[in-house]
Amino acid sequence: MSDNTEKSNRGVSGQENLKDIIESLQARDYIVSYQMDYRDGYKGFDRKQFFYQFLIEFANHDCWIVHSTTSIRSDRMNIQQWNAEHLKRLNGYIKKAYVVYPNGLSDKEFKNAKNYQDKIEDGKQYTAVDGVVSQSEMYSIVERYALELLGNKGKALAKRGNNFESWVTEILNSTENFLKWKNDDSIKTGYVYDIYMRLVENMALKKKDVVSINATNDIPKLPTGGKAKTDILVTVDTFDSEYTFTYSCKKSGGDWVSAHEYTADQFVETLGIEEPELADALIDFQTVGSIEKLSPPSFEALSRRLSAYNERLNKWVLGGIGGQGDPNTQWAHNIITYNDNTSNFKIESIQDYVESLVGKGMTGNFGTLFRWTYPSGGLGKRIQLKMKVE
Repeated sequence: MSDNTEKSNRGVSGQENLKDIIESLQARDYIVSYQMDYRDGYKGFDRKQFFYQFLIEFANHDCWIVHSTTSIRSDRMNIQQWNAEHLKRLNGYIKKAYVVYPNGLSDKEFKNAKNYQDKIEDGKQYTAVDGVVSQSEMYSIVERYALELLGNKGKALAKRGNNFESWVTEILNSTENFLKWKNDDSIKTGYVYDIYMRLVENMALKKKDVVSINATNDIPKLPTGGKAKTDILVTVDTFDSEYTFTYSCKKSGGDWVSAHEYTADQFVETLGIEEPELADALIDFQTVGSIEKLSPPSFEALSRRLSAYNERLNKWVLGGIGGQGDPNTQWAHNIITYNDNTSNFKIESIQDYVESLVGKGMTGNFGTLFRWTYPSGGLGKRIQLKMKVE
């Protein structure tokens, strides 16, 4: 295969994967429609002169144009700048233009993309292109804008969390990702492939032994009817055996995100607390819902005695470990976090995540890693803990 043919096929693969991402965004109601091969032109001239691969439309009728590339060269970017400039003039609904590259580009191409994006952000050049971003960044940018349009903060946060689990599941189930990884295929660009690679590396898989990888975010409820800590269950078939991996997922645009919500009695039972003073203090916190309103004896008991249960608390809060449910499928032994503000995607074991936070001096309330509060509408009924997402 010639170099030109290989580059052409890689470009087609990148465009097809960008289409898959756009369709995923539409399926989650982040966009209302999309159009392929969007073209326009001035009256009296070629009406198809200017071109972008995709136009996406939001609920408020704002439109963005999006174009896939596997090579960030100045001559190619000048073409996208020219097209974006005129398409925005011709269609007043078009507010943004993005050039999107596959995750997992070569170091050289990634450096070119980063340098171009830095020039845009620093205002060092006139630009009609609003960003040169990766597939995963494009997904997050669209998601963030769509959730802003939703207005209701609580509803938006819940939607973002649920959709994050579905998105990671899609990445794991991508046939293109599996074939690219299994066969070392340099033509396929993959569907957010760098994240796929980090997931299979977390599972320490040997590609020569793996027959299939299947993921689901359809996890059965706990015996109490509550939600299991496992958000994604991965089953890996090899020639010799079958293995399962469990992941909890947390995506946040803020530093702290809701992580745990149970009654004071369940805290006492699961942590194995036998000290009456500490048990009473947890009930007192549930009643008042804040440190400021807590009685001095309860504050003293929680501050002095609760940290002795940190190991159990950390595993329970982050992974459900030690609580109810099937240890093999409903306890999460790994955690996936994504910070919207920094685009930082991390995959770690629960233990490594805890050690990382402790090592960085992360502190919450009462000598724990968590901030203590109560859920909306749950004052006097449950305790809510919030965790740090880096």
